[in-house]
Amino acid sequence: MPSQHTLDRHLRLIIGLLVFISPSVSTIVDQGDTGLLVFIIVLTLVLIPVLPQNIQLLKKEKILFFLLVLFFLFNLIPLLSGAVKEITFNGWIFYLFIGLVVPIYRFLRRLQINPGWLWLGLVLGCLSTGLGILISSMTHKALWGTCSFLFGSMALGGWNWFKNRRIMRVIPLMAFIFGFISFILSRSFFIQPNGFYRVIIGENPMALTGQFLGIFAALAILIGYSTKQFIGALKHQSDQIRALGLGGIVLIAGIIYFSLTQSNLSQAIPLPFLIFFLIVWMSFFFNEKVHWKPIDFDRNLSLSVIAITKNEADRIEPCLESVSNWADEIIVFDSGSTDRTVELAKKYTDKVYVTDWPGYGLQKQRALEKAVKDWVLSIDADEQVTPELRVEIDSCLKDDPKAIAFRIPWAVHFLGKRLDFGRSGRAPLRLFKREGARFSDAQVHEKVILPSGKIGKLEGRLLHFSHRNMLQALEKFVQYSWLWAQQRHGKRKITGIANALLHSSWEFFNIYFIRLGFLDGRRGLLMAILFWQYTFNKYASLWSLNIQVKKRK
Repeated sequence: MPSQHTLDRHLRLIIGLLVFISPSVSTIVDQGDTGLLVFIIVLTLVLIPVLPQNIQLLKKEKILFFLLVLFFLFNLIPLLSGAVKEITFNGWIFYLFIGLVVPIYRFLRRLQINPGWLWLGLVLGCLSTGLGILISSMTHKALWGTCSFLFGSMALGGWNWFKNRRIMRVIPLMAFIFGFISFILSRSFFIQPNGFYRVIIGENPMALTGQFLGIFAALAILIGYSTKQFIGALKHQSDQIRALGLGGIVLIAGIIYFSLTQSNLSQAIPLPFLIFFLIVWMSFFFNEKVHWKPIDFDRNLSLSVIAITKNEADRIEPCLESVSNWADEIIVFDSGSTDRTVELAKKYTDKVYVTDWPGYGLQKQRALEKAVKDWVLSIDADEQVTPELRVEIDSCLKDDPKAIAFRIPWAVHFLGKRLDFGRSGRAPLRLFKREGARFSDAQVHEKVILPSGKIGKLEGRLLHFSHRNMLQALEKFVQYSWLWAQQRHGKRKITGIANALLHSSWEFFNIYFIRLGFLDGRRGLLMAILFWQYTFNKYASLWSLNIQVKKRK
């Protein structure tokens, strides 16, 4: 029985070769795209049960999974409704592939295949399809000429990968030129779009929309989301990620073109392959993002980090360690800890102050008043700054940014897992220009009050270990709900039990469905229930305070 390491090495070679030959085989070999899909489906079904699934998926990948599942479900509608009268073997394979696309993606992501297979495969695909127009029929010439230009353009996007290998520097440029010449010789640009495009603008636009509009809508959302990721990658530090972003944009253009020139996605000649290739491409793209190591910037603007604490001995060290030797100053305000919090904090800064507890807003304002640097990052003891976030902040503060503050997305960890959606997907305002800023005096859920100006949002995430365990989570929610009720009661606000039920029900619906909390699995459901309970307790507590006032009267 081979070891896991040996099995992974062999699988990387097999899938690498598959990726290498796929652009060529899928277009110039009869039924080549179907053969590729059958191979990857069988391989996934055989190996998924025996391979460990210990990969950390990004939030954006979970959204991608959700969109892929939607695409599959919309593909089933014409099938189950009888709109599709007859399905070929190729069609069934395409449906099966779309149904298994999530485990296939996880399988590809886990292997961490060398991207060289991808770029060289595109060059081979460009050459083989371009040469094919010399011997093919007029029908195939148009298809192959277009594919040659598509593959050559995508290979050109990988210039950053080729340029690091001297002998290969001219290969992507030659592939692009060859693909363009093949496109011209095939006269592909004279072909008038048919299929979906023709139906939409033709005499009977409902002929297709009633049966297949859902498929195209789901595909359009998937394409839009993928395009957003690729465009965002064009500004990335990594040459490889920028290359995959540029190539991905070209791939999306190809999918759009073939979608508009085919009347049925399951029968489109190159489209199943292009969707398969998009999944492969996204697996390479996100794998590079996960394993990318940031390059440090030298920022010109200074930064103060402020934190407030009380009995955080088990969490304060990882928090301060994440900003140590990076921030220009660290300021900690403690409100009477009875454990080793103050002692541990002094290992990282000499600016540790022990005070009374006036409330969250006023305590953070005290810390802010001690800060003297240009910008301020406000963090809690249960939060940690990631290396990627540090680099992004340094990049923003390299020169004077146009924004006066930035929101930073949370990466909440609950019961040993990271949550990406629901209330955990929020981005609180934590980084701001010190001059003119202050905290509100709220007892709980304080806000940063700023002068007028633009507020930006960073991509790097702030790790948030808000709940040590279930008991601490329940106690924290009860404390916060009572503080909220007291604060609202002080402002003479009134409510009732019906209002509590209405607000809590909406909170659950908003967190679990609108904010996609269900994508976080069982923990997402538990968190939605906790916030339902928390919201109910807030309004019920305020109602109880209202009742007490009425009785005294």
